[in-house]
Amino acid sequence: MDPSFLSTTHGYIGCTSCHGGNPDGKTMAEAHVGVNTSPSSLAEQNCTPCHDDVVATYGTSLHATLRGIENGLCSFTGEANRGKAKEAFDKYCFKCHATCGTCHVSKPEAANGGLIQGHNFFSSPDQDSTCNACHGGRVANEFKGGIEGFPGDVHYEKLGFDCLTCHDGKSFHGDGSTPANRFEAPNKPSCLNCHPDAAPGKGTVDAHNAHPEGTIDCYVCHATVNKSCYNCHVGEGAQSKVDFKIGLNTRADWPYKYSVVRHMPGVSSMLDPFEPGLMADYDSVPNWKTTMVHNIQRITPRNKTCQSCHNNGKVFLTENRLVPGDSKACEDVVVQQLPPRF
Repeated sequence: MDPSFLSTTHGYIGCTSCHGGNPDGKTMAEAHVGVNTSPSSLAEQNCTPCHDDVVATYGTSLHATLRGIENGLCSFTGEANRGKAKEAFDKYCFKCHATCGTCHVSKPEAANGGLIQGHNFFSSPDQDSTCNACHGGRVANEFKGGIEGFPGDVHYEKLGFDCLTCHDGKSFHGDGSTPANRFEAPNKPSCLNCHPDAAPGKGTVDAHNAHPEGTIDCYVCHATVNKSCYNCHVGEGAQSKVDFKIGLNTRADWPYKYSVVRHMPGVSSMLDPFEPGLMADYDSVPNWKTTMVHNIQRITPRNKTCQSCHNNGKVFLTENRLVPGDSKACEDVVVQQLPPRF
């Protein structure tokens, strides 16, 4: 513990107020009887007295429940197998569940835990130790230029944006609602929040106005590469590949025909180590999915000319781009007929 912590607001509260234990203990062993090393796992008891507004909504948030990832897994197993799938999820996938403490004072378990800075609390978390610890494999590398040969997001490189610039407090703490995933979250960021004149018919950029509303999302023209993952997390053989593909959007909660897609890790036998045959609905859900990309650029290879995209099979997810073991539902994402050249 950093001695400076003792003069902070949380330091004045005292150790046992949050951690419990025996304040009358004469030895370390006696003092630590009944200690809770993660007080914010009991947020309603320990955090509510000072942060009742946050605690009231955080329990149903996506960060607290990982509901979006769980629902994604259960879409492959089917509702009949949700109970067993939840058991597998809790066993293999729940390390990224976040409590108040794993953002504001310590590192997430997925990053091997530990205090960020001697028990000092941060109202705005250190993002390299917290956000990037869980989202570093894909999002942080895209955003901060960690993919060799490709720049970081222009908002990061030129304007110094960080996660909290676009993702406000409600994105993490929730607002009391229970969205099924991040696409349904009422407070998700939108490019149009800062760039309203980029909507079709609202500005002077010909390329924006040429595509009718609902045709393409912003990422199609303004994102660079992203990381796709193959095989499975639970067993052996997981691997990733840097790629860029435009596919047909299959999400009802994402109002565009074309979107950037990436390959999600998973095979039909992924949960067999837990229970054989649990991925019963594997072929009903595509594992090429619409994605939110975090390496936006004003100029990309696709928006230099119309012909960079139109009738260019290299940038679209076509039949020959599917990999062995993909679900049959990936056919719904495949672009069968390329947009014609002008």
